[in-house]
Amino acid sequence: MQYMNKIKLVITALALITLTVTFNGINPNIVFAKTVEEIQAEIEQKQAELAKINEEMNAVNKTLQENKAVQGGYNSEISKVRSKIASLESELSLLDLQSRQITEEINLAQLQKDEAEKRQDNQIIDSYIIWKTAKGTLKVDSDILKQAIYFEAYQNATEGQILGLADQITKLTTDREGFEKQKVTINKQISDFSAQKALLDAQVKQYNDAVRNANASMNTMRSAAKGVTQSIDQLSQEQQNMMNADNNLTAGGTGGTDIITTGQFYFAGTGRDRFQGHGVGLSQWGAYGAAKNHGWSAEQILKLYYIGVVIETRPGATISVVGNGTMDIETYVAGLGEIPDKACGSSEQIIAWAQFADSQNWSADDPKRAKYVIDNPGTEWDCWPEETIKAQVIAARSYGITSGQPICTTASCQVYKGGLGKAWAAFDTAGKYIVYNGQIIRAYYSSDNSQGFGTANNDTIFSGYDGIGWPTAYLRHADDTAVAGNYQYTRWAWRTNGYTIADINTMFNSAVGNYEVGKSANNYIKGIKQKVGTITGLSLTKDSSNRVRYVTLIGSNGSGNIQGELFKYIWNDWVARTHTQENQDYIYSKTFSFLQK
Repeated sequence: MQYMNKIKLVITALALITLTVTFNGINPNIVFAKTVEEIQAEIEQKQAELAKINEEMNAVNKTLQENKAVQGGYNSEISKVRSKIASLESELSLLDLQSRQITEEINLAQLQKDEAEKRQDNQIIDSYIIWKTAKGTLKVDSDILKQAIYFEAYQNATEGQILGLADQITKLTTDREGFEKQKVTINKQISDFSAQKALLDAQVKQYNDAVRNANASMNTMRSAAKGVTQSIDQLSQEQQNMMNADNNLTAGGTGGTDIITTGQFYFAGTGRDRFQGHGVGLSQWGAYGAAKNHGWSAEQILKLYYIGVVIETRPGATISVVGNGTMDIETYVAGLGEIPDKACGSSEQIIAWAQFADSQNWSADDPKRAKYVIDNPGTEWDCWPEETIKAQVIAARSYGITSGQPICTTASCQVYKGGLGKAWAAFDTAGKYIVYNGQIIRAYYSSDNSQGFGTANNDTIFSGYDGIGWPTAYLRHADDTAVAGNYQYTRWAWRTNGYTIADINTMFNSAVGNYEVGKSANNYIKGIKQKVGTITGLSLTKDSSNRVRYVTLIGSNGSGNIQGELFKYIWNDWVARTHTQENQDYIYSKTFSFLQK
């Protein structure tokens, strides 16, 4: 459900991820951010969200299968326990029968013993009677001797029978006691196995619940994934239309020129989004200044712009590229555009690199040999600092490998021009990626991410129309002002002309009735205006880069927030429709303030 809560019908403008360098017909000191990329980058943000949902679905599915396997194992164990209990119960029944059988045998033997003893008694009595009645007539001859011998033999036989039966009874009693002890032991085993079965039954219930909950989670995630996919489809058109319109509006002009009178409100700021980019992650011009003017290494540069990361070497990988098929990732980054191919070097560096190439037995035409050129101070595009290019290649490798496949070759993804112009940089940084918490990061970057105060938090740029986004730990504000190079628009200052709160209401009312770029934004504008009523004041909430996250509209009915980018666009749209060309005073960047003279 967390994803369903995140999903918004429209996400803010995402400016360009990468920088396209054009040499023909354009001032080489101006780098244009790409409107299409701004849109595509936002779509990619949603695609990343979708990928994360899919990843979690896979994790839940894996857990589900594991639970089912464990569940099956427990069911098997329960079957074994049940079988053992049944076996023990059968054994107990057998022991019970054997005990009863022995008891009957003891009873029988006791009766036989009683009978023998009674017979012996009777024989003694009979013999005595016979002796007493016959002694007067007996002759002292062999009859008396025979009778005595017979009587003694009979008595001995009876006595032996009695003793044998007594021994038998004793043995049977001992056996019965043994069976009773076995019955006690087996009853304990049955009790133990019954307890084990009860525990297993409880665990099976737990896993049954886990499987049921996992299935429910999978259904929820499938719904969330479907919602994100639908949102991406909506963004594709709506965001593109809005960003194209805004960039077209702010292509020209220099801002307000009228004198602002006391009591009037106005907007003022620095930077120019159209030419600088989205402001998140590595700044190419910032990296340029850090390496050229301060001697920073590629790793130092990357750790400045991506918070809490490490640079790690990973095994070789391949990437699928539109129109080029599948290729090795190093071949891919060797053919990227973005910034100049060659590193600025001295004569000594050129000679040393050539000697190194020879030591590696590289052929004379090996593209890795083409690394350094002597810098021409008249242009910034013949070469760039070596560590800047290496930082760019590591970032591009990280961004490329985490992108959807196949990756496009335009500024909508990363500019791939082909060839092996950066083969030396691919070689010097082979297999290096930017890693956070063990995962290769989505290494966003653009031309100049500072408008005088450093880079933006990602959730300032990637947010909904209410200005609420989703923070990414490694894409937080980075203050590069002490080291960054000064691009043409880094600290370009602008302002609007003076206005009143009544003018702000007029602008907003106009937006309610005239916003035509997208239905979702239009509905949001209408909803926030109805919630606020007549606007009586504005306040701005910014991130550490001084970019506006959202504007709070204070009105007669209450207050509400509108994302800084959307506010910027509806202002510019109103200015374009209602102001003469010479008075078109746009809000040129998200680094703006609301001031009163």
